[in-house]
Amino acid sequence: MKLSERLAAMDGAMIAIGIAGPHPSGLPAAELAKIHIQGRRDGSIPARDFWTPATAEADTVMRDGLRQGLALAVEGRDPRPPIARAAEASHDALIAAIEEFTDPPNSASTIRKKGRNDPLVDEGDLRDATFGEYKVG
Repeated sequence: MKLSERLAAMDGAMIAIGIAGPHPSGLPAAELAKIHIQGRRDGSIPARDFWTPATAEADTVMRDGLRQGLALAVEGRDPRPPIARAAEASHDALIAAIEEFTDPPNSASTIRKKGRNDPLVDEGDLRDATFGEYKVG
């Protein structure tokens, strides 16, 4: 197989993470995420930017996975395994950023209501709306 044919296996290769789908509140889950990230202008919800650290970590993982996939494609091997692993690890980074976020904390009344300081997780709907996917060729 020619190198050009092996490289064609990587044409359009990509990894994506994000938040999509409906949310029980009636808002799209991505809109709810935006509110959490930016906060509300009236200050009723403070900015809780979980996205920047999650994507900073994911960018490195994605880049490495795509590099490894390209190296395998050049060798004539299947490029998908390292790309799939990178997509999963990037998605895991996004989930961890949501689950581990604590500052700024919930208000005292919200902590009493929820029984914990977990600003981005109530029922888990935001976390459950996350995705990580990849495409090769």
